[in-house]
Amino acid sequence: MVGLAAQSRRLAGKVQAIPWLYAEIVRLLSVHELVHLIVEDANAEQRVRGILERAGANLDRVSFHAWPTDRGWTRDSGAIFVRNREGRVAITNWHFNAWAKYSDWQLDDQVPGRVAALLGLPSGSLRLSWKMATHIALCSKAAPSTSTVREFCSPPRSVS
Repeated sequence: MVGLAAQSRRLAGKVQAIPWLYAEIVRLLSVHELVHLIVEDANAEQRVRGILERAGANLDRVSFHAWPTDRGWTRDSGAIFVRNREGRVAITNWHFNAWAKYSDWQLDDQVPGRVAALLGLPSGSLRLSWKMATHIALCSKAAPSTSTVREFCSPPRSVS
């Protein structure tokens, strides 16, 4: 999942290359994979579709989802996929709060649940500190201690 519209809105007039960089990423991914794009609305979809056409992306392998977001930067608020040893996939939901720095985060926090519903995957809620979440994401050997996610991950380890 990639969010384009809100990011472009926040950076309008500052970094014109961003839509084209994302278009190149989508072009490369769409050769081999179905790409899901989060756009703000139908107008944003048309704008992004035009950029992707000019970049040569395979639009038959691109799905657009009109999901309003607060900032469109899905690295921190988007779904994180986990796979257990049997190969079953689930989505974690870290309850994004814009780093407790901004008051507009509620739309971003809905993204993991929307992705889980779209793909028909189970989703687990997590309430962890940013330090612990980062450790888990980087080490990928420590599993959160919630029953929903533990079902899909290795046994939990202590994280210091």
